[in-house]
Amino acid sequence: MNKIIMNKIYLVSIFVVFSFFVTKNVSASSVYLNIPKNIVGIEEQFYVDLLIDPNDSAINGVEGFVHFNNEEISLVRIEEGKSVVGLWIENPKMIEKDLIKLSGVIPNGFNGIIDPFNPKHKLPGIIARFVFKGLKPSQSQIITSPFVLSLNDGLGTLENTKSFNAPVVVQNVLNPFVYKNEQDVNPELEFEIVRDENLFNNKYTLIFQAKDKDTGIEKVMIKEGRRDWKEIESPYQLEDQSRHSAISILATNFSGASIVKTIESLPRDTVTPVNIIMIIIVIILLFVIIKKVYDKYKK
Repeated sequence: MNKIIMNKIYLVSIFVVFSFFVTKNVSASSVYLNIPKNIVGIEEQFYVDLLIDPNDSAINGVEGFVHFNNEEISLVRIEEGKSVVGLWIENPKMIEKDLIKLSGVIPNGFNGIIDPFNPKHKLPGIIARFVFKGLKPSQSQIITSPFVLSLNDGLGTLENTKSFNAPVVVQNVLNPFVYKNEQDVNPELEFEIVRDENLFNNKYTLIFQAKDKDTGIEKVMIKEGRRDWKEIESPYQLEDQSRHSAISILATNFSGASIVKTIESLPRDTVTPVNIIMIIIVIILLFVIIKKVYDKYKK
């Protein structure tokens, strides 16, 4: 079976297994928000990092929610390119107008980033970066739920972190600043076309994985033959099940860099029902012509 499908099954299986173990009420680890600039203006974009501090533990799974007041600030995008989470069970996304869900696995566990100035000290890692925009003057807050962490201890031990509140002040000043995470590296794109009984009744399906180590993937689009470009998610059922259309896949990151890959169309069959009918008609016509010529000379 395809590697990407196997990864998804593997991730889901891990959390299903985890659910059968007792969850500790107190966690030595912490998940919190870091806002470099928490006083902003109207229309001003700013970023918030969701960080994880293992505190001498090794974490291999995270799941939780981030809440905000969508009347005071709005979510522009979520960047996951620098995340310590290697495999997402469910990519960070809005599940309600003011609620973000995150659920993923950290293969081999994460026990902190080595501080280059103090090798004995470990620094927290980024789970995701949220880019928000101020909407109206307010004393707002961004709040994390108690995150569920799975320890990389071979026992499936779960821990609950404490919730965390981060204040954001939106001043009554218009400042249409646009936050950009500039970088020149194109995203990575892996894909495969498969037919599987468990996917769209064994129809041709595109499975892909787009990655970007800095800003994260904004969108993936596809163009089949002369059809228009359309945004898609994996897995995606191809519209042209004959595979006679050339396919282009476009992955774009949040800095605007992109990569395009193409899949050539399959060759059309040289013998089709229409071709067979045409051949029969031609043979009959030739036979009629030969018969007429033969009858004419016979006389």
